Amino acid sequence: MITASATPETLNQAEQQVIEVLRRARGLRAEQADNFAVNRQSAIREDVRVDTAAIFGVGIAIGVIALVVGGIGVMNIMLVAVTERTREIGVRRALGARQRTILMQFLIESSLVTLAGGLAGTALGLAGASSCR
Repeated sequence: MITASATPETLNQAEQQVIEVLRRARGLRAEQADNFAVNRQSAIREDVRVDTAAIFGVGIAIGVIALVVGGIGVMNIMLVAVTERTREIGVRRALGARQRTILMQFLIESSLVTLAGGLAGTALGLAGASSCR
């Protein structure tokens, strides 16, 4: 690997000089193709930008899938909670509780369960990431 630097004004001329030196050093004749590559920093930077954008897109897709799966899990847990507590709901309704109050109880309960799971997952993720340093 050979590294060369040049000002923006002389970049093309410097690249041609590097190609000439490499061709001479490798003994290539005029009709032979180059058996080496000359890369510019701008091309490498563009490759890194494209790769980073792809990784970012995959990360977003994985995050969306995780949210959907988590939402389905919370929905199933709350469905079981409501099914198991139908007697409690019936007693509360008989004592005068409004449907809105009961609905609010289950919404708050599911929000707290989700928050606790999110905090636990975040803590585990941060602990795992910090152990990789």
